[in-house]
Amino acid sequence: MQKIMYSSDRNGSLAGDLKSPPWRADISAENREVLLQISAFIRLAEGFRLGLVKCNQPVQRRQMADLLKEMLVGEVQIQEVDLKEPVDDLRAAVGQLLTEGGQTGTGKRVLMVFGFEQSIPSEGSVPALEGLNLSRDLFPCDFPFPFLLWLPDYALTRLAREAPDFWGWRSGVFEFVPDRMLMTTMESATITGMYPEGLSLEKKKERLASLEGLVWDYSEMKRGERENRSYAAVLDRLAYLRFQLGDYPESRRLYNESLKIWQDLGERSGEARTLHALGSLAEASGDYPEARRLYNESLKISQDQGDRRGEARRLHALGSLAKASGDYPEARRLYNESLKISQDQGDRRGEARTLRDLAMLAQASGDYLEARRLFNESLKIRQELVDRSGVFQTLHALGSLAEASGGYPEARRLYNESLKISQDLGERSDEARTLHNLGSLAQASGDCSEARRLYNESLKIFQDLGERRGEALSLTKLASLEEEQNDIKAAIDHITQAEAIFKLLGAGHHAEEARIQKERLGRRLGRPS
Repeated sequence: MQKIMYSSDRNGSLAGDLKSPPWRADISAENREVLLQISAFIRLAEGFRLGLVKCNQPVQRRQMADLLKEMLVGEVQIQEVDLKEPVDDLRAAVGQLLTEGGQTGTGKRVLMVFGFEQSIPSEGSVPALEGLNLSRDLFPCDFPFPFLLWLPDYALTRLAREAPDFWGWRSGVFEFVPDRMLMTTMESATITGMYPEGLSLEKKKERLASLEGLVWDYSEMKRGERENRSYAAVLDRLAYLRFQLGDYPESRRLYNESLKIWQDLGERSGEARTLHALGSLAEASGDYPEARRLYNESLKISQDQGDRRGEARRLHALGSLAKASGDYPEARRLYNESLKISQDQGDRRGEARTLRDLAMLAQASGDYLEARRLFNESLKIRQELVDRSGVFQTLHALGSLAEASGGYPEARRLYNESLKISQDLGERSDEARTLHNLGSLAQASGDCSEARRLYNESLKIFQDLGERRGEALSLTKLASLEEEQNDIKAAIDHITQAEAIFKLLGAGHHAEEARIQKERLGRRLGRPS
């Protein structure tokens, strides 16, 4: 939890006159009226008064709160509490933070509380709301001044339904309407080029809150064709972020909602992209037949639309699926078909990507000479494009090839070279994957202490990023290392954690492998020494 305190210390009063701030040229008449209502509520309130403020978008909440402070400057001491993590007891959490921060100034006070929606999931039980009912009568004693609780629409609805006793204390409910200009700005900030693998977990949560705010705003407004296009794009990005954070069921739900909008709009390119994303989700979950169906459906749309680059991407995805299924001849056919289209279209990035995957296929088939040739061809294109992320990927793959060939010194050199690029680029997910591979290399070389250090470093990054799949794979490698060192209890603990994550992700094959390993470890633990 984090609290930020503000005090109004300038003389004079705006007396309800709304001053346009430097970051906004105007404000809607509806929201101006809501601000005037809240300022009047604060000025007239004596003792504890509960005001509930509905505002979906976090950035809009911040802007409206700042405008409110401008309106009340010199009249009221405004304090804020910003809850950065879920809490079970709102009263106790806010009281603790106020005590830690201390009371500043004298005169009339008002408290504004943000972030409580993190304690209110959209589905399932909510202990925090049950606690509100039980502690309702204590709020006037602890907070003898106006108490403004800011929440998005869904959380306010759940509060009214599931904490009726607390809801009964309300002296006012104030509802801001979505700001279309701000929504457009937030779409640009959160959608364009938003691929959040390298973002910290905290930054991903910030984007998650912004995107969810946009979804709530769009869901309650009357939408025309343009708004529906924007809404579908927001749903796609939110689904992608949920996928990155390991919430596969919610990701699938959001993609399906987006898909319906694209279909209703007759927007075939958007439909193809979303079908492709659903295919990737099915593939990650181990449902290869469903993934193949979705990729083929997406492919047909791209072909019907004459979208050659989209066609190449779908063929590439189908090739990777065939490779994962062990059908190497079909994978090679699809990759080569994708490669030819990329070359015909002058798509050098697509060409380099497919050459790399053809190399990985050759490596899987045992043709290491061909794999090295293709990797180096891909690397040359990446370097010509000054594509450092692509250079990382190819160097990393060359390191894997060297490791598979038994060339551990060369593998270590290539991994360390790719590690430096990932660190220079701030790509923490790539950094974690490389540390993971360096750990495998150390383990294979017999340096168990170094392997443990690298696995734990990789695990920590995956956990910080909220990347559950990477976390589970690192836990699996730690378990294998501990089994090798006869630390069976620690191995069982780590493989049990990995199994739970794989089950949560719907990765049935990995979950089954973890279960088998856990049973084997259990038998070893039961043997007499």
